[in-house]
Amino acid sequence: MPTYRYTALKRDGAKHDGLLTADTPQDARGRLHDMQLYVQRVEEVRPGAGDGFGRLLLRYRARSRRGAIALLTRQLSTLLRTGIPLSDALGALIDEEKDPLLNPVLRDVRERVISGTPLARALAEHPLLFPPIYSNMVAAGEASGTLDAILKRLADYLSGQNRVRSRFVGALIYPVLLVTVAIVAIAFLMIVVVPQLEANLSSMGVDMPFLTRWLIAASQAVAVGWWVPLLGAAAAWTAIASMCRRSVAFRLALHGVVLRTPLFGTLLKKQAIVRFSHTMSTLLESGITAVDALDIVRSLMGNAVMQETIGAIRQRIIEGADIARPMRASGIFPPVVAYMISVGERTGELDKVLAQLSESFEEEIDVAIERFLSLISPIMIICLAVAIGLIVLSILWPIMEMTTSFQTGR
Repeated sequence: MPTYRYTALKRDGAKHDGLLTADTPQDARGRLHDMQLYVQRVEEVRPGAGDGFGRLLLRYRARSRRGAIALLTRQLSTLLRTGIPLSDALGALIDEEKDPLLNPVLRDVRERVISGTPLARALAEHPLLFPPIYSNMVAAGEASGTLDAILKRLADYLSGQNRVRSRFVGALIYPVLLVTVAIVAIAFLMIVVVPQLEANLSSMGVDMPFLTRWLIAASQAVAVGWWVPLLGAAAAWTAIASMCRRSVAFRLALHGVVLRTPLFGTLLKKQAIVRFSHTMSTLLESGITAVDALDIVRSLMGNAVMQETIGAIRQRIIEGADIARPMRASGIFPPVVAYMISVGERTGELDKVLAQLSESFEEEIDVAIERFLSLISPIMIICLAVAIGLIVLSILWPIMEMTTSFQTGR
């Protein structure tokens, strides 16, 4: 069923944007009218090239709601556990949820459930907000009659993933902030201070040292062509993204290089292992087979090398192998992971072993983040100090020579 992006006005005149699934644009307008919204625009979200930015924006907006979705899942589990029917529980969530992106989706899901559609299939119509792991676990809960318990487990999983993601993003905030401050400081010196210095020295006829001449030339280049690096970076990013979409070999090579990057690559690999073990544990505990669980986990991996490795492991399992042996042969997962999974397969407690692995590697991520910051921060500070120091020296050098000449002349 198509997804439509709409712009509407509430009764109080406030603007209201969001997403809605419907059979036709007319159906979408009718449902928005039932929601007491004055429709201004309705357009279908198409996955074509011309809507790439729109899809990117929608994906970003959906990802920003991960915490809200985890809370909704937990609330729905609590409501179902108290014996409230599913449609009524969804209605209660709709009355409470004011988010312009989530509220229409919840209304659509409730309408489908009332019309007889299973909850898992209704959620699958909104893959940006409810990825395959969500709808598959809900389907397992509906089939086994334990939907409330599955939803609680799913809420715990989503909260855990958000926690790991927050740690990873938090590790990047300080380096990014430091680089931003460095760029702003150097740009101010190059664009504002250095041209004034050049004008003053030229008017006084001072013979400028080589370092100052180099600084002035660099300042002039920045003033004239500051847009060149930005354009080059944008072009390089676009070219790399295009090559990643078109060439599997290029994507594998690039992602392999990222995983082998010192410090940062280690952090990424540990995060991927946490996602793998946590997701597999949650899916297996929910009654989903190992083959189907690996297929879902593969789709959640952001690294092409990890995706290919998990796909190869899944294929070997279909051929009759266990999980540990192809995992050990892949060279991507540490030996301890394959060993613990082998123990879990022998004892029949693979889901519990994977949960322990996830907890263990979450602790390792904390250690890796501290190590990453303890090494990268001094390096960046030293580079920043050297760069600004050279600029300051270039500025002060002719001033000091001029002062010395003046004192000597006197």
